[in-house]
Amino acid sequence: KLGANGQRDTILDGPEDYQRLFATLYAMETERRLRAPVADAIRVIALTGCRRGEIAGLKWSHVDLKGGRIVLPAMAHKAGRRTGKSRIIALPTAAQEIIARQPQGEPDAYVFQPAKGEGVVNLSHPWRKIRTEAKLPEGIGLHGLRHTMASALAMGGAGASEIQAALGHATIAMASKYVHWA
Repeated sequence: KLGANGQRDTILDGPEDYQRLFATLYAMETERRLRAPVADAIRVIALTGCRRGEIAGLKWSHVDLKGGRIVLPAMAHKAGRRTGKSRIIALPTAAQEIIARQPQGEPDAYVFQPAKGEGVVNLSHPWRKIRTEAKLPEGIGLHGLRHTMASALAMGGAGASEIQAALGHATIAMASKYVHWA
């Protein structure tokens, strides 16, 4: 959903929303209503603010667990297609642990395996069920987790350049809106 200004403005309201999200992921996974790779991919998105496609398309060759980071080549992320630059994503310890527990594959294999066949893991359909069960704001999509991360950084005092680096925005103008909003 779009706000009056034409921008997506739905984010998680606070720690309670995160708690419900993670509890719901755990419950659905434990009850086998959600595959572990799907739950883990969504956890990593919530912890890092990565784009859905960056995590769904994450390959083992991009992961540096010893360095605690993901290095996406230019063609593997949105801004890189324009800038020609790699994107480095710092991984919090919890995200490192989630990635480390995935079955190790060949360098070109996806970290989060799809249910059947080839290609990337599907996160959109399961997300709608998760969002409803966790009683998250109705308009929040997976990209809203990214907006939540940016807003939290801004409210915590991060500057536009720090938000730009953390989220891999091509321009500082994209990150500035969070600083002004906060």
